Amino acid sequence: MIIFKLIGKIAVLPIVFVLSCLCITLDVLTVVYCHVAGFVFNLLLLFIFLTFITSQWTALEILGILLVAFFILYFTVGTVLAVIESSRAFFVGILRG
Repeated sequence: MIIFKLIGKIAVLPIVFVLSCLCITLDVLTVVYCHVAGFVFNLLLLFIFLTFITSQWTALEILGILLVAFFILYFTVGTVLAVIESSRAFFVGILRG
């Protein structure tokens, strides 16, 4: 019985390592994305304001689509990061027994 627990813990160890590496990588990428997105959102809002003033409706539609796409990307990255962290916590729980 103890041997099965030991084999299970050895089998789970690479999974925890891979998920930990993914967590660290996604944390870094999220921080970088937040800094870039802050600049891009402000720039997009400025462009949207200028296209609204000059009545360039086609450009306004394109910029609006880009803004929505950036928000969807931001929430997708956050959701994936939360799923990876929760699965990592689950496997660490298995590893600790």
